[in-house]
Amino acid sequence: MRVIARGTLLALIFLALTLLQSTGQAQALQKTVRVKLTTLNFPLQISGGGISIRGIKKTDIKNISIPRVDESFRVDNHKVGGKNIWFINKGDSFPLKRLSEKYIEIDSSSSQVEISGYKVSTPVLITQAGEIIAAMPLNNYLEGVLAGEMPASWPIEALKAQAVAARSYTLFQINQRKNNIFQLEGSVLDQVYSSSISPDQLSVIKQALAETEGMVLTHQNKIIKAYYHSDCGGRTEDPERIWGGARSNINSVEDRYCAFNPHSQWIFEISLEEMRKKIESPIKSIRIVNTTPSGRAALIAFNVSDDKNILISGNELRKILGFQKLRSTLFSVRLDRDRITFAGRGFGHGSGLCQYGARYMAQKGAKVQEILKHYYPTARLLEVSHVANL
Repeated sequence: MRVIARGTLLALIFLALTLLQSTGQAQALQKTVRVKLTTLNFPLQISGGGISIRGIKKTDIKNISIPRVDESFRVDNHKVGGKNIWFINKGDSFPLKRLSEKYIEIDSSSSQVEISGYKVSTPVLITQAGEIIAAMPLNNYLEGVLAGEMPASWPIEALKAQAVAARSYTLFQINQRKNNIFQLEGSVLDQVYSSSISPDQLSVIKQALAETEGMVLTHQNKIIKAYYHSDCGGRTEDPERIWGGARSNINSVEDRYCAFNPHSQWIFEISLEEMRKKIESPIKSIRIVNTTPSGRAALIAFNVSDDKNILISGNELRKILGFQKLRSTLFSVRLDRDRITFAGRGFGHGSGLCQYGARYMAQKGAKVQEILKHYYPTARLLEVSHVANL
């Protein structure tokens, strides 16, 4: 029974997207999270024990008669006659099977497979774009998020604040993306998810989740998209100042607590030639055109000729250069001959909970409610059963 339940889990979830309509059913569905773990390039080399494969359409499940194998095999996907076709091969032999379904599901009796060197718990869905998607219970997902987003060695009240923020963000995204193939990215594009958790880490993480069970951040009885980040650099930012859009219910607040992060200040240097390649244009000068109320670079102008500037937002520039390199948009910039130097503070987008600030508050005795009230001053902490947008 265990293997059958795991092998059909993803398929049943995807069928449920179009079949479940009642409030009770929707709430049950939202206890499961579909997360994109990574994207890999074809062909995929898959190995594990007792592997089974099935082709899946959104409205149909088709069992594929591929024998269970304990050795590795290869999965490829490319267009044939205008259609994406899956090719399942063992070694260099002719394909064991050709599938035209939209997705394939990989399951294993050993609960884990290795896909091109990437270890995942099964079952997983693979899309025609090489996206590896897992469906898992909400709490299991949140355990991985807490492991990926905040050290388990930090004070428990900070971990509890992180748990509430992550739960709120997750449930908001589940509702917003309920018809999408996946609801959350397992990276900084949503929340960092870690599948590697030590027993000691897991014990503390489970405590933080249990002591905040069902608690979410709300505004007018609706769950908010509770952004959070590593270090705000002294003041958090309104989300709309970062990503645009309508006025949010998360307000900018002064934060004196994250000043105690010893790694808050940073310098990133890049050669002028490398920067030219990044923006595909020569560069004569650089300047910050305007900043947000918290001092973040909102728009940067790269002068490429006497009468032409390339304008790039601060957030987009972080994507171009790398989020780990250009650690925030709270920076100054200088061009000196053949080198560009960014000098900044903080780490992350700067909206919502500041993790280093939460850590310091917890070290000084603040409880989870006080921490959340500081970073989400207009939000209300409620049991999930009392909210409207589920």
